[in-house]
Amino acid sequence: MMGDIDYYRKMIPDSRVESIPLFSFSKLRARKTLDQEHRVDVRLQPSVTTKIKQLARKNHSTSFHVYLAALQTLLFRLLPEPDSLFIGIADANRTDKRFMHSIGFFLNLLPVRFDRPAAGFKAEGESNWHTAKSGYDVAFDAIENPAGDSLLTLKLQQGLYSPQHTELLLATYVHLLEAFTSSPSLDVPLDGPPLWPEAEVKKAIETGFGESMLQKWPETVSHRIDDMIRENPHKAAIKDGRGHFLTYRDLEQRVEAMSRRLVEEGECHNKIMGVFQEPAADWISSLLAIFCVGATYLPLDTRQSIPRLSSIIEQTKPMFILNDSTTAEKTKLLAVDSNTQFIDISTLPKSTLSVT
Repeated sequence: MMGDIDYYRKMIPDSRVESIPLFSFSKLRARKTLDQEHRVDVRLQPSVTTKIKQLARKNHSTSFHVYLAALQTLLFRLLPEPDSLFIGIADANRTDKRFMHSIGFFLNLLPVRFDRPAAGFKAEGESNWHTAKSGYDVAFDAIENPAGDSLLTLKLQQGLYSPQHTELLLATYVHLLEAFTSSPSLDVPLDGPPLWPEAEVKKAIETGFGESMLQKWPETVSHRIDDMIRENPHKAAIKDGRGHFLTYRDLEQRVEAMSRRLVEEGECHNKIMGVFQEPAADWISSLLAIFCVGATYLPLDTRQSIPRLSSIIEQTKPMFILNDSTTAEKTKLLAVDSNTQFIDISTLPKSTLSVT
């Protein structure tokens, strides 16, 4: 007995065996005390079970090895980091004739080592001895019934995974199993079949798109605000932390005054224009004025350092930078070239003139 143990210990030179990493879709980044489990069952049709047995006979193995190879593939394709990992396999040892006439619970958990197979490898499962140290956050059962079908059961710890995770993981395992056994006479590389079932990929894409919704807004935010001005001219549009209050009509007049000034200074279409102001009502008005004249808005956040802002200005070369009284002194610190002009919007009067 000790000779066998020493043999397997030599096969594992590093006695510190880490737990299997958590899957990327885990709800937590670290394991906690074992909790309740989510359970999902899938019954394989007799035709699939027959193909599994045919594949096993072709490779001079058993159905157990086919299930194990599919599990190995699933784990390594979901866990890209480890080159090897350990799982525990329950063994009742009922094949030993010395225990044929015994009654009792002879179930043992035997460690099995998986090594990451090379690309194009067909199948591999190597048993090695070591005290199991991984948490039981994943449990898998495969039972072949006398009727010819097989029952697969997957359990994932509730604290780490959701019921949807459990269903998807088992569906992925069945998908790989069916791919490996689709043609038992052919060798299928472990990295050959796609990891996710086609139906699940399609479902994920559809979920990502979301439901189709009828767009009731006009083409742009500016057009939407124009609608609000027409519908609610005397209702509150902006109220900032400095006591400034603008109705939609006031906002329209403020935006028109800024837009007119920009147009008077030169061609604005497709130009870059920065806004260097503290967050307030005029900051919103400046943004809308830039949209109104067909220019591109460049935010110059006052919380950024002067060197950082100067670098942004140097890279983007805005035509105008709209500042206000709160940032007028700071504009002298910004490094700008002669092609960039500052406009202090605090000095602009309100106007009802339209800009087209």
